[in-house]
Amino acid sequence: GMEWGAYSQNGEDGVLVFLLRWLLGVEDFGSLTYLEFGAETGHEVNTRFLREWYGADGTLMDGGYADPSIGLEKEFITAENINDLVVKYGRSNVDVLSVDIDRNDYHVLKSMVDGGVMDFSQVKVVILEYNSHLGPTVKRSVKYEPTTKWDGITTYYGASLAAFDELLRGKGFELAYCDSHGVNAIFLNRGMVDDEVWGEDPRSLEDIFNPPNFYGRGWSYPDKDGAEWLELDL
Repeated sequence: GMEWGAYSQNGEDGVLVFLLRWLLGVEDFGSLTYLEFGAETGHEVNTRFLREWYGADGTLMDGGYADPSIGLEKEFITAENINDLVVKYGRSNVDVLSVDIDRNDYHVLKSMVDGGVMDFSQVKVVILEYNSHLGPTVKRSVKYEPTTKWDGITTYYGASLAAFDELLRGKGFELAYCDSHGVNAIFLNRGMVDDEVWGEDPRSLEDIFNPPNFYGRGWSYPDKDGAEWLELDL
């Protein structure tokens, strides 16, 4: 299969190479630029292989870590500051956008989509963590609390696949892949992919979606008592 992960947690490295090369036609990986946030120390990020193997240029951001040698900036990301941070680091025009901040992902991405700072027409790939406990069709996110983090033990984090799909579809992206662990989803800029390559019969979210299978062991998290979700099926 395509999944092999030198650095990413769930085998995104191999998938990303395949999608960039064969669906998006990228030949010079060293020319790619990226913005990834929620990077922690930078060891298990989706873009590490682009930097280390091909010399791609990008910025990593995380609320708890900094490492200038790999372009990792210590920034606590909120829906209110993300567009300013994009400007601060000169990343309004990138090829690869990777979002994994464990809780407010939907709200931060929506702020980017609505903010007009990031030029999504130039973005080739968006990688994000979805909450696979919520199933493939419901549109739901955690309520926005800018300084609250995921508790690390329950299903109350992030947003559903369908919520992200609706948000990104408005910018011309379509879902291409969900990893086998039910963690990450990869969306492609549909206008950059030839129809013959994409295929005439697009697969549904239900077809691509994968349920929780954390660490490849079928693990999932328990629900949080009294969790209040933001319902996006309006």
